[in-house]
Amino acid sequence: MKRLEELPEHATPSRDCPKCKGHGLLTQTLGFHAGVTLCDCIHPSPCPRCGGSGHILALMEGVERVGRCKCQILPDRARLFNFAKLPARYAEATLESYEARDEATRAAKEAAEQWVHDYAAGNTKRGLLLHGEVGRGKTHLLVGVARRLTLEHNKRVRFVEFTLLLSELMEGFERGDGRKTVLAPLRDVEILAIDEIGKGRCTEFELAVLDELITQRYNTAKVILATSNYAPGNATGEKTPNLALHGRTYAPSAAAAAKNADPGFYDRGLRVPTLVDRVGDRVYSRLLEMVGLVAVEGGDRRQILHQQQNQQSQPQSPTPAAPHEPPPTPAYAAQARSVEPRRGEARLTALRVTLANQMTPTILSSRDPKIVVQLERLLGELQDVEEGIRPERPVEELVRDVLHVAGRLNLPAANQKW
Repeated sequence: MKRLEELPEHATPSRDCPKCKGHGLLTQTLGFHAGVTLCDCIHPSPCPRCGGSGHILALMEGVERVGRCKCQILPDRARLFNFAKLPARYAEATLESYEARDEATRAAKEAAEQWVHDYAAGNTKRGLLLHGEVGRGKTHLLVGVARRLTLEHNKRVRFVEFTLLLSELMEGFERGDGRKTVLAPLRDVEILAIDEIGKGRCTEFELAVLDELITQRYNTAKVILATSNYAPGNATGEKTPNLALHGRTYAPSAAAAAKNADPGFYDRGLRVPTLVDRVGDRVYSRLLEMVGLVAVEGGDRRQILHQQQNQQSQPQSPTPAAPHEPPPTPAYAAQARSVEPRRGEARLTALRVTLANQMTPTILSSRDPKIVVQLERLLGELQDVEEGIRPERPVEELVRDVLHVAGRLNLPAANQKW
């Protein structure tokens, strides 16, 4: 039997490979999720050190030892990455590719990178909560953190978007699966990354699921990474976003408000719900103990890209600026938001909120679960319409279906005129 130092070198990726750039892993999409696979540049094959078995037997200080071959490092990392179930849209998202356009986004990127370094070195057991308005790149940063944890530090991570988790639970109920069956993998994984905490309709069911998940991980001292469109802070009493804000759900810091917000935003006395309004005192209190808070401010990245594409598609006629003319407004400056309510929103919101309030724990536990799930989905369609998403069918037909299902649950709102 050979000594360990006498064994041949393990198989390695080619440093000159144009496909994987010498890393040995190729990013791909696996349905709704991102994944990685081994590059075919890894050579020789099979591995000369283990013969392709993945294990080696050798003498170490005169004693026979069995261990894993180094050729298994890349397959192990690929399995961890694929287990994470990162969203396919962000298959190529890394911390390096996150474009920091200003001081605020640079600070958020640096905070995310520092957290990964500290966690991998064992210097922190707390997680991270990235909060900011829509389009600031929070999910990109969260995926970048998860990618580095799996591919560079061999950490077991699971990513879940909160509203999709709720859909999985509802589908599980229809199959006869219990809530614990779906939540068990999320309870036990080393690091859980939750995208969009606070999103949803804040029903008793949604809050109960979130409370159970956070409590389980709190009690077992497991790490949580998260993003939210809602800022931390004191409760305002607003459970749902004020529709007059046209979907705005985030109250930025004073500095960000001075630069980016509509100047009359706060003068109108409009209250924007905070994270505690959306998740409840119990969950919020535990989150503050479990995570560090990082604000992701700056301009809406999607609007910036749209503006840049429009500028590139239009012919430019350069005009010299006057000697003392102030500089033009940067492309990333946020635009003032209209505060006029959209047509029909008030009626739909009143219907949705009324039904949500009537779906008490007693109703949820005493009615047919399939009908409850059906109404939850219909209320989701109503909220999509409020947020400007065009429904697949006429709104009047959607309202009729909502009232019909609400009537099957004997909810009082089904007998009112809407």
